Amino acid sequence: MRRSLALCAALGLSACAVDALNTGKEVKGLEGAAAMQTLYKPDGVSDVTLRPGGKFEVVLRSNPSTGYFWQVISGLDSGVVTQADNTYESDPHPEGMVGVGGEETLTFEAMMPGKTTIDLIYARSGGQPVEGRTIRVSVQN
Repeated sequence: MRRSLALCAALGLSACAVDALNTGKEVKGLEGAAAMQTLYKPDGVSDVTLRPGGKFEVVLRSNPSTGYFWQVISGLDSGVVTQADNTYESDPHPEGMVGVGGEETLTFEAMMPGKTTIDLIYARSGGQPVEGRTIRVSVQN
């Protein structure tokens, strides 16, 4: 009984082994597929390189209760990159407490090969920016 149990376990484990010489997509991953890239609290100028269909997010400190939020200003080539989402998550705080800061996450998706620049400002709507960031994006096949 023990012998058959050990044999079954050995066969089961060997079936899970990866053949190091197999270069098929089922083992190495889908061509062009990539995990989400994250720029966490970037300073100044940052660079991102990805493939069409790839996504990246920029996570920045924010406090919309003050009227300030992160905005993309003109110049973004939407044929190369588009903004897919913008979310906000406040820091942990006691129930009922207002005016708490948090993190704003701007998500972008690569559309087609090319280069573009994403200029972000932290400002009130129509107001003067108090901070800025630049993301240089290169989308390559």
